[in-house]
Amino acid sequence: MGLLRQFQRTEQQIYQIVSILIKAKYGIDYYPANVPNKYLSS
Repeated sequence: MGLLRQFQRTEQQIYQIVSILIKAKYGIDYYPANVPNKYLSS
C-alpha cells in the first residue's frame, strides 16, 4: 500500500492537511513554524 501515490505525502502536504482539519474542527488558523527534520531536505 505504501507504493500507491495517495499514501506518499511530503511533510508540507501533511502540515497543510492538518491545518485544514484543525480549522474545520476548532476554527483555529494553525500552521507549524518549526518543520521537524528540515535538515534532511537540504
